[in-house]
Amino acid sequence: MTVIPRPPVKKIKGISRVKSPWDISKSIFKDYIWDNDEIYLKCFEYDWKNSKIPKFVKNPDELSRVKEYLREVYKHL
Repeated sequence: MTVIPRPPVKKIKGISRVKSPWDISKSIFKDYIWDNDEIYLKCFEYDWKNSKIPKFVKNPDELSRVKEYLREVYKHL
């Protein structure tokens, strides 16, 4: 295995490049869908369906209180 240094960056005479400030609308993240309460709620419901909490909490009133509590905690993560 042979290691050689990278070639130096070529500079063009007379041209100076001014870097523009970073802007999300010009980046690869421009099409990113930001999280919101609706997405959090959908994620929580999906996680709730996959949880085994209803198998442990048999009382329907207590189960609904647990679900509401966890939903509130989930929003603030």
